[in-house]
Amino acid sequence: MGEDTEFVSRFRSEERPIVYVPGTAVTHCLAEKQVELMSLFERAFFFGRTHITLSPEAPVIRKNPLESRLLKAEEERQFMRGIMINFYCGELNQLCKANLLPDRRLLDALRGLEIQLARGLLSPVCLQFLSSEPELCRLIG
Repeated sequence: MGEDTEFVSRFRSEERPIVYVPGTAVTHCLAEKQVELMSLFERAFFFGRTHITLSPEAPVIRKNPLESRLLKAEEERQFMRGIMINFYCGELNQLCKANLLPDRRLLDALRGLEIQLARGLLSPVCLQFLSSEPELCRLIG
């Protein structure tokens, strides 16, 4: 996962022109499993890893989705919470793999999402990572 991001990054580094072609369509064929909740949360985890691989100095910190006035339904808030938790944990995972210290803002963002109350929103790969990092779990609450 993250192949498109990595491809575009390599393409840009070679200073090739990127051309916009209006009217061009791209079709993504997805298996039914790929649009299930846990699959989407797992994908967010891997996007977080890819983001840190490409930009280790710049973790993405967004406003806590639980505070958003745009998300009306509780289901929407919980979905965004799950996406953000898994994404941030993916970033954290990649930072650990690279022996880099996590940004304080990243840890604060995870604390703000109340990860300890959201175990049902953690993808299997996220749970596996967190279970292998007990010290980190203490830091994020």
